[in-house]
Amino acid sequence: MVDDIKSMEEFTILALAPKLEQISEECTSVDFYKVEVDELAEVAASNGISSMPTFLFFRDGELVGKVIGANPYAIKKEVTKLVQD
Repeated sequence: MVDDIKSMEEFTILALAPKLEQISEECTSVDFYKVEVDELAEVAASNGISSMPTFLFFRDGELVGKVIGANPYAIKKEVTKLVQD
């Protein structure tokens, strides 16, 4: 099989996807959303996103955490904080 990966960001997300899936299965009380910044540039701009991947964590509409980069340990830590608080 050959797949066309257009950018390093896409490769990073593909590599991180299984870990994100695992975290979402472990933390079912947290909603996970994916935003395509190429299609929704205004969402990226309004949240100050300047590099990919960036993960934002919200509680009651308020930004409570941010992870820049493909760091599954930091992502898991932020998700765990959402569950515990």
